[in-house]
Amino acid sequence: MPLSGERFEELYQEHWPLVFALCRSRLGNHDEALDAAGEVFVRKWRARHTYDPARASFRTWVSRNAEHLCIDYLRRRAVRPDPEELPDDLPAPEAGGGESARSLDRVAVGKALARLTPRQRQLVLMHEVEGYTWEEIAAMAGLTVAQARGGVSKGLELLRSFLLGAGV
Repeated sequence: MPLSGERFEELYQEHWPLVFALCRSRLGNHDEALDAAGEVFVRKWRARHTYDPARASFRTWVSRNAEHLCIDYLRRRAVRPDPEELPDDLPAPEAGGGESARSLDRVAVGKALARLTPRQRQLVLMHEVEGYTWEEIAAMAGLTVAQARGGVSKGLELLRSFLLGAGV
């Protein structure tokens, strides 16, 4: 039974924050994430008659589409690099740490994540940030559970090496 317009609106309101956060974490650009999240829901609105709750939850249905759409955005960006790059000459953290040191650590983590491949970044964020189970990651990424675990492991290993190289 297709989703009614009213039910779709309820699910949209409930899942917008998740889809936007997912797009923001994958793309690293607020405006691009807004565009991508909006596009996800436009696509799902058009395909609402194909939604089958017996096959997947609405969350999985829109999240998987968001993941694929973000990969498409990242592929296009690889052809046309985003001019918004983080500077390489960041100031050193202040003695004693504090908020500015944490901010610089977040910037370093963001830069390290940007060095991963889109697939590695996707898998690491799904597991470490969003807390998906191995089975959910495998289903959304179109992998086996073993491939999902291996991809996360490799991504974390690279992330660790990038951060150690940056002195974090």
